[in-house]
Amino acid sequence: MNDKLWDPSRARFQTRARILLHHLTLLKNLWTLGPMTEREVRTLWFYLFQLAGTGVALDYSDIIPGARGFLEWVQETVRQGSMRGEEFQQRLDQFLEIPRHLIAGQEMAPESSAQVVWGDRLVVVDNKPTLLWEKALRQHAVSIFTMPFSPTQVLRTARIMRPHMILLNAASPVRELESLCAVLRDDRRLDGTAVYLYVRAEQSELPAKLLRHIDGLITDYERSESMAAQILGILARVNQRRESSIWDPYTDLYSLAYLRERLEEEILRQQRQPTRLGIIALTWDPRSVHTMDEEPGRTYLIIRRLAEYLQSQIRRSDVVAYDGMGRFYLVLFEANRRVISERTKMIQQQIRTETDMGLGSLLTGMALAPDHGNVPEDLFTHADRALWDELEQATVPSSLSTLSP
Repeated sequence: MNDKLWDPSRARFQTRARILLHHLTLLKNLWTLGPMTEREVRTLWFYLFQLAGTGVALDYSDIIPGARGFLEWVQETVRQGSMRGEEFQQRLDQFLEIPRHLIAGQEMAPESSAQVVWGDRLVVVDNKPTLLWEKALRQHAVSIFTMPFSPTQVLRTARIMRPHMILLNAASPVRELESLCAVLRDDRRLDGTAVYLYVRAEQSELPAKLLRHIDGLITDYERSESMAAQILGILARVNQRRESSIWDPYTDLYSLAYLRERLEEEILRQQRQPTRLGIIALTWDPRSVHTMDEEPGRTYLIIRRLAEYLQSQIRRSDVVAYDGMGRFYLVLFEANRRVISERTKMIQQQIRTETDMGLGSLLTGMALAPDHGNVPEDLFTHADRALWDELEQATVPSSLSTLSP
């Protein structure tokens, strides 16, 4: 791991702020079309937290109360079922006025949204991809990564990124395509990833062996609106399936849905016994090396390394989960405040000293049951607020770590 002094240049963080603001603006209208889902709230948390951390790095900590207050209003209104699209849009517009001077004097490049590496992830395998429907999907917060047909490289990329969908051009060599699809389908690390081919309408004769290894076909891809609509429909089904799974497909850790169910059971059991349980929320510092314009594989590799580290540090009775948007939750059963506090310090120290972790800085938050609530959502909320507290109290780090090659 290479250590380097924090670069005082504002350009890198101004670029990140510009991309985050632009992406929030693109997503704003989508979030006013219907009831906000839990997944969308988590997405909003990630963008606001990243933007707040970028503001701190630019010596503008006043952005934190605005981002934090807006998110807390969203969480409360979603919980009450009183979210109104018009009010959400107005409040987000008001908040976005706060940090605009962070990017004063910088023009917004139209291709900036393509650099955002969060949201639904789609790998397009084609030597000559169609840019029109790629652009249409990016407007819906879909991150698209295009690569030429190379079975080995496709497989390596998929294992690192764990995309929601892999879309292959059926014009690729049939024998190699069939072998690749068979490997993708049998790889347990890619559970929950949809594998589709896109073909011309007249290209209906495909080998039966090939069709057995894919989830479906997409036709009429020359029309960008039709193609985008088909893909968005598939991604909606993929997300629904992932939300109900007990495993997170990127990290092989438990999903947030499973963790919530497990917590409900443990809290009820705990109320009959004089024991406690605690949650440690972890996420990386937005001011560290995770820039929005670095290659996406590096970010996913960091997520995987942190997931493997946390998994190795827990007892058999404990649980660690990933929420899909940059937050890990480590649940310690039958642990008091002192034990949880010591475990938090140990994790932070080891993250700093591990030479192969690739993580520049880590923020942590803690919540205890029953001290901070008797329902899972109260515990998650308290732990997340502690992350905001730590971000608000932190100063610019003296050194940042980069990912080892």
